[in-house]
Amino acid sequence: MKNLIKITFILFVFTLLFTACSKDDDDAQGNINQKQLHGKWVVNAMSGKLFVKVGNIPETEVPLMSFWGGKIFYFENNNRLSVLENQTEVLDFGPYQINGDNLTVVNGPGVLKVALLGNNEMTLTNKQEDYYKMMTFYNNQTESEVRQMYRVEGDIVFHLKRK
Repeated sequence: MKNLIKITFILFVFTLLFTACSKDDDDAQGNINQKQLHGKWVVNAMSGKLFVKVGNIPETEVPLMSFWGGKIFYFENNNRLSVLENQTEVLDFGPYQINGDNLTVVNGPGVLKVALLGNNEMTLTNKQEDYYKMMTFYNNQTESEVRQMYRVEGDIVFHLKRK
């Protein structure tokens, strides 16, 4: 009788294991759809650090929030992404695609990781290496020039709230 109970328990656990894995794998990919992103999202905090060194001036941290704070990531209904400041477009990323939790844009290199934190909060993570590529792209410099002038410490994370 004890063996029958053990076998039944093992079969039960084994069945739960396989039924749970399929669902967990889908959730782990962070399947986000474009409609969840639509709207305006205000930058209210940043993580990661950027340093600049010019000539003989000692390396200095660039306060990312002084540039990005209050700017709005606008995910338009036609799946375009732009950045607004005081309702004026300051950066056009162009069309975007979302695949799982990876966001790619036409007018920019690299991939941003998207994490939705409820209905009103989101993070966009720019991996350290992709941030160098982005600065190279937008500053019209070579990557070696960018790396001589800037140092990125950690991933750059935009913390956004729905407006």
